[in-house]
Amino acid sequence: MGSNLSRGFASSLPHSFEHRQKLLLRAAEDGDFLVLLELLQYYLDDDEFLRTADEQGNTVLHILCLYGHEDCLQPLLERAHTMPLEERNADG
Repeated sequence: MGSNLSRGFASSLPHSFEHRQKLLLRAAEDGDFLVLLELLQYYLDDDEFLRTADEQGNTVLHILCLYGHEDCLQPLLERAHTMPLEERNADG
């Protein structure tokens, strides 16, 4: 994992998986392209992490679209072709 990940970023990641998931969701809400890119590279082979969802069942893909961050979709879509993504949230 994370061969392209900057050492500084890796060392600054929260220790718990749950906190890393929250960081991913926050980056999606904020449209923080660099943090999303680093996390997606670091967790490239971790489907569970990449399917992280908020309390309403919104995945990172949902959140990026909800907040209009289309510019951040490319790295996620490049990874998505190799993994199943949930197409529905808790609201259906």
